[in-house]
Amino acid sequence: MKKQDLTSTFNLVKLNSDILLSKYDFKLSNEQLEKNYIEFIYRKEDLYVKFEVSFHPRDFPYYFRIILGEGSLDFPESDWNSTALWRIGQLSNPSSQAGYYTIENISDVKEILNNALEDLENIGADFLQGNLAKFIIARKNQNINREPYKMYSKNKDEKYQFEYDSKIVELKRKYT
Repeated sequence: MKKQDLTSTFNLVKLNSDILLSKYDFKLSNEQLEKNYIEFIYRKEDLYVKFEVSFHPRDFPYYFRIILGEGSLDFPESDWNSTALWRIGQLSNPSSQAGYYTIENISDVKEILNNALEDLENIGADFLQGNLAKFIIARKNQNINREPYKMYSKNKDEKYQFEYDSKIVELKRKYT
């Protein structure tokens, strides 16, 4: 991807996201522009909305996605305290893919962004207004069958064994 295209995409996503999320008192807390990746994180108190755009060759087809979360942005907690917008959409429409968009061509980004922000305002309206009921259900559904991260080590017979990471077990308990 050309640097100019990535910078234009960055500016387009930022401008449109700022306009929408400022209506709900979310403020930009982090922005990241790398060679093949764009990320914006908006916060309102303990809540966050994360936009990710990837043009990395390993991620083809490229994607734009929206993640909603509550709590720390630090990994691994952020991996458990958040869920994708499409999961909330699937609560009322099981076939919904709103919140995860593939980008076939850079020229599609503006249309995808408009659709994504419309979906965020419709599907994520409760979350944006501070009503977390649907968000909590979607996050719980996501995490309930997830296996905690495993820690591998060799036993006295030099064979690998694993145990669940206790911190992750606690995060799973907390967010399920």
